[in-house]
Amino acid sequence: MNKEYFILSIEDSEADFTLLEKAVGQIKNRNIRIKNIGSGDKGIDFIFKNNEFKDAKTPDIIILDLNLPVIDGFEILKRVKQDKELRNIPIIIYSTSSEQIDIWSSYKFYANSYISKSFEVKDHYKKITSLCEYWFDTSKLSDNNYSPKK
Repeated sequence: MNKEYFILSIEDSEADFTLLEKAVGQIKNRNIRIKNIGSGDKGIDFIFKNNEFKDAKTPDIIILDLNLPVIDGFEILKRVKQDKELRNIPIIIYSTSSEQIDIWSSYKFYANSYISKSFEVKDHYKKITSLCEYWFDTSKLSDNNYSPKK
């Protein structure tokens, strides 16, 4: 059986997540599970396994919106990339913003990629398919359960 990949989406727009989920569902020959968390504070809880998410699976990839309620995407990005156990998880910013300051700030805080959301469904699917092909086929992801011997 194929490896199961787990994508955590942190996206407050149900419509945007539905498009993302449908695009991932179109990808053939890969076992991809996707879960969405709709706010920044809950996203932090999920990633750091706090509160009701203490048994959460560590994601292989995080797809992160910047404009989130409670805690924004930049703060999530900073916290994850500062954590020595979690910083290896690729974080892809997926935002409606194409402002240079948002792109620059995302990379400043160590985002692995920045993709602007498309309002055309076909273009949206192409971006998500390319993203998954790159991270799940071309690139080598770190096993989140691996721990080097000291």
